[in-house]
Amino acid sequence: MALNRSIRLRIGAGAACVVALITVLVACEGLPPEVDRAAVGVMAAAAPSLQADLPPTIRPAAIASSAQASLEARGYTIRRRSVTNASARIEAGLGGSGRLSRVIVTARPTQTGSRVSIKITPTGDEYRAGRIMDEILRRLGL
Repeated sequence: MALNRSIRLRIGAGAACVVALITVLVACEGLPPEVDRAAVGVMAAAAPSLQADLPPTIRPAAIASSAQASLEARGYTIRRRSVTNASARIEAGLGGSGRLSRVIVTARPTQTGSRVSIKITPTGDEYRAGRIMDEILRRLGL
């Protein structure tokens, strides 16, 4: 009887350790980038993209220039670039990835300033989008 109780206690303690380990691993998986994105209104959108609302002094053309420089600095090749007074769109991919992995940065004016959106296709990698967003905001002086 005492032997069975000892085995049950060991199994219970082992299960508790496994649950604690899984909890720690899940909690540490999505470490945020070092820049506080809440200060400039960065939010995750319903689609797999990241958006930021910027002040009215930041125009879509400036966002496009910063996005292009940021992407090129990270090794991306610019595949398409479209910039007007009303909007901007930059599409980039990694050297040999073709169209399988793309980064799409869009910017447009809003009533309160400009909105920049970063979408990583097809994965929707929010961490990578956040790192690119941080670099764009840094280049814009935000």
